[in-house]
Amino acid sequence: MCTSARELEKKMTLQRQQVDSSFNRWVAGVNLGHSPSFEEAFWHWYHHGGRDAFNKRWNRGEFRIA
Repeated sequence: MCTSARELEKKMTLQRQQVDSSFNRWVAGVNLGHSPSFEEAFWHWYHHGGRDAFNKRWNRGEFRIA
């Protein structure tokens, strides 16, 4: 079964979006103390700086387990 590069790229993009969504919900759930809905998790993530803020905190080691 041969798929085109465009189809493969679309599939990988969709998978990446699903992983990002699950991860963002998990991060928001840790911060909020409960399992949030998708909308609540998204707005929490958005209002706390989004991807750039998370990457800065990650690079500073704030999420690492000692």
